Amino acid sequence: MGSKRRWWVRTVAATAATLAVAGAGVVTAAPPAAAQVTTTMTTQATSVVDGPITRSEVLDRARKWIDERVPYSQEAQYPDPQGRLYRTDCSGFVSMAWHLGTNRTVYSSNPSLWDDDTVRIPKEDLRPGDAVFIDYDPSDPPDHVVLFIGWEDAAKTRLTVWEERGRGYVAAQFTRTWESYYTAGRYKKIVEQDLALPGGRSYGSVSEHHVYGWGADDRLQHWWFQNGVWQRAAVPGVTVAGQPASYQVGSEHHVYARGSDGYLYHWWFTPTTGWQVGKVGGPIAGDPTAYSPKPGEHHVYARGTDNRLKQWFYTGTPGWVPVDIGGAISDNPVAYGRGDEHHVYARASSGRLWHWWHTPSSGGWQSVGVEGALIAGSPTAYSPNPDEHHVYARASSGELWHWWYTPRTGWVDDTMGGAITDSPVAYGRDGEHHVYARAVSGRLWHWWYTPNTNGWRDVGVDGALITGSPTAYAPSLTEHHVYARASTGELWHWWYTPYTTGWDNANIHGNLK
Repeated sequence: MGSKRRWWVRTVAATAATLAVAGAGVVTAAPPAAAQVTTTMTTQATSVVDGPITRSEVLDRARKWIDERVPYSQEAQYPDPQGRLYRTDCSGFVSMAWHLGTNRTVYSSNPSLWDDDTVRIPKEDLRPGDAVFIDYDPSDPPDHVVLFIGWEDAAKTRLTVWEERGRGYVAAQFTRTWESYYTAGRYKKIVEQDLALPGGRSYGSVSEHHVYGWGADDRLQHWWFQNGVWQRAAVPGVTVAGQPASYQVGSEHHVYARGSDGYLYHWWFTPTTGWQVGKVGGPIAGDPTAYSPKPGEHHVYARGTDNRLKQWFYTGTPGWVPVDIGGAISDNPVAYGRGDEHHVYARASSGRLWHWWHTPSSGGWQSVGVEGALIAGSPTAYSPNPDEHHVYARASSGELWHWWYTPRTGWVDDTMGGAITDSPVAYGRDGEHHVYARAVSGRLWHWWYTPNTNGWRDVGVDGALITGSPTAYAPSLTEHHVYARASTGELWHWWYTPYTTGWDNANIHGNLK
């Protein structure tokens, strides 16, 4: 363990006001009709032309043409989200998605998607936002290119793609069967996001947002924002008895929650199947935490009714595999992972923060109590890069407490002050960290740290008074979204971008527990 060092610096609200703006028993059902609630938000690209770009932004850019059903043409042009024109054929579509400076072609003329912009990869390494080239005659340049979205089967023989297919078609999603004349390619400037976050109650990109909650009717409720409009609907399936955990993998959406029978359930959505639900295992006590560390793999953790830490993981056949990790915990765990490394944190029965980890070299699950304040409630945690880990929790004194780990320092902890009444939520990357919690006044409170702030700063965010813990995420370094149950029971949304005057907020309705 390292010795304590102090990062925290409080500032008065006036200074901070500039920032205050597939298991068994599957049931399949089509999504029900959704009520619409309209609010407006302004977003902008986080990449530059011909610059590095994240996979989430590639998919967000491509989704614009899919949503707007742009017709195929080798002569016409159509704007990207920022108004830049691209040719509306197959390679123009991929050029637009990757934010390239000119319309590339799949042929060997210079510049070319095939020869200049991509590196060849094995099909097994394909990730959402990569390209698949189709070449009917290997002696000639490729004939067609599509954007890879995901695999539809564990054997990786059927793939979901987005493409401008040809004359008479519009930009759309299709399913293809992998053929011998297909080749996988990866854009040379793609940014692989190392950030490891637990699946929370919300996630999103720069133009699409999703929130899930425990409805007052005990149904799993879903809000989503697309094309400038919020919609909401109950997700088909069993009734729930707790808060959900959720995440997105390509075009798939995954949600986990404790059913009213006390067992763990998994809901998943694909564009071809709609929502499906299956029982994972259990019984469990409290709310699960979940994530997908790599394509085709899913992990869920929860406190068992015996107060031991339980894990379920899915890699395909034979389905969900249960693991009794053990220990003695007294509240909901939080977990994240990347690749073959996994981390879980929870409040031990002693009130101490406890850490479990599993790596290829650890010889199974290992655990240790982490020095620092005794905690109340569930911690929140994330890893902005493989060598750095951050955990936050409400101390038994009511203060917000922060633990962080690097190989050089070991675990270090310190108070961040304040007075909060429920579990916080946090995220961070590239040296920037954000934490949100409910203050004793019922107000949403925000702490943030950047390399330029000279320590932690905090401010109360204007808007509705809230109950319980918020949920939050940042689709880019300059855009932040927070959701919480207002004291009226409705879902409230706060968002901050460089194009808003501080934090904006709106009621997106519903009725939550």
